[in-house]
Amino acid sequence: KMAGFLNTGDMAWAAININQPLNTSKAEAAWGYDKNRALFYSASNIDDGLLSVPPISWPAIGDLFAKTRSCHFYVKTPKGLMEVRGATIHPSADIARKTEPAGYFFVGRLWNDKYLADLSAITGMGVSVTSIARPGGDFGGSDWQKRRPSRAAPSSFIRTSTTSPGPSAPLASRAASPRPR
Repeated sequence: KMAGFLNTGDMAWAAININQPLNTSKAEAAWGYDKNRALFYSASNIDDGLLSVPPISWPAIGDLFAKTRSCHFYVKTPKGLMEVRGATIHPSADIARKTEPAGYFFVGRLWNDKYLADLSAITGMGVSVTSIARPGGDFGGSDWQKRRPSRAAPSSFIRTSTTSPGPSAPLASRAASPRPR
């Protein structure tokens, strides 16, 4: 159906199948590109217009889908850290996504204070995300290893991301559970 939307531009279809699901999926924005990587649709459930501009550059789309039909990454936006998932668009009959992509579709979810609080409530742990880049954007290399919590500590989990198709910085996320008494 998305491939059909590329051809028809049916905004009523988009309102039902793109805009409404943004709220139920707890995502904040969606962007669609045609096969030439031109933006053909943008939707956001935040009314300030800051997410109407996609956080994905034109050249990055080609890099993202050079070897796979889907992607998952984190990017800085004017509204904060955003988790983005994307996929190539194909006719509905092409479940295996064998045909040449008709376009590209991305959905973004902000990792804002509310989302982190929800993660904390669900997991029963304190969840936070911080930049580990030094001033000037340097990752810090082995210096990060020295600052990182011990791998033996059962109460911490660290994941870093040093690449994305948009503005980025190395990040660390931490989920710390209360220590048993």
